[in-house]
Parts: sequence; C-alpha cells; structure tokens
Amino acid sequence: MTLLRQGHTEARRLIAGIRHPVLDEAGVVEGVAHLFNEQNREKGPQIEFHSIVQFGRLVPLLENAIYRIIQEGMTNACKHSQSDRVRITLLQQKDRLRIEIRDWGIGFDTKHVKEGSYGLTGIRERARLLGGKYRLQSAAGKGTRIVVELPLMERKE
Repeated sequence: MTLLRQGHTEARRLIAGIRHPVLDEAGVVEGVAHLFNEQNREKGPQIEFHSIVQFGRLVPLLENAIYRIIQEGMTNACKHSQSDRVRITLLQQKDRLRIEIRDWGIGFDTKHVKEGSYGLTGIRERARLLGGKYRLQSAAGKGTRIVVELPLMERKE
C-alpha cells in the first residue's frame, strides 16, 4: 500500500508538472498570478505582475503555452539576471496577447546563448508553433526583455 500511495503521489506530481491544476480551475491569468506568488516567496528578485486583458478562458493548449513561456522566462530571469526585480506583463491587443518578461540585470550577448540551454529555444518554439512572434533583447549591464505575441483562441463553452 505504501508503494502504491507513493506511486500515486508521484504520478499526480508529474501530471501537475505537465499542466498545472490551477490552469484547469481558474485559467491562465490566475495560473500566472499563482506562479509569481510562489516565486516571490523564494529568495531572489521581486516579481511584478501586470495583466491588462479582457478574455475569459482560452483553449487549453494556449493557456498551457502561455503559462510555460512565462514560467521559463521568469525562471531564467530569477536564476541568471542578478536583477533585483522582474516584471511580467500580459497585454491583450484585440485578438492578440503580448507577453513581456523584463529584468534589469546583467544581460547577455544574444548571439552566444549557452549550449544545451533549452529555455529560450522552448519559448521561441512555442511562439512559432502557435503562429506567434518572439523577440529577445539583451545587452550587458542593461538587462533582458523577452516579448512574445500570440493570437488569442478563446475556449468555446
């Protein structure tokens, strides 16, 4: 029974890692708010979250992609930027969503991204697969800004 319970717990943890339960319950805006609240409890930069959207629920694929893009960008900023703050913005512009992840840290040369680093590649590929755009700006001593624009696909209830 102990092994069965441990297996069940591990399976639930893995499933939550694929699609966080808060996305199913409350949607992507609440999911991101939960994500940044969790990060603010950790050591590291202060996270600011701004959301200016009118949409309700989005299709699950899009909600998950938005969540993962922000999670990866925020993780990179907290881990590598040495910035004291990170700002995440969701801005709806008609039928598009603009995601911006900004830090004021050490920056880096975007032409020399570390080999085996899949975070930025994952963000770029998610944007591409969903018909969106990805921009990365960074300069030594000036921080980093990731901008992703995605077409909105609202859930049909």
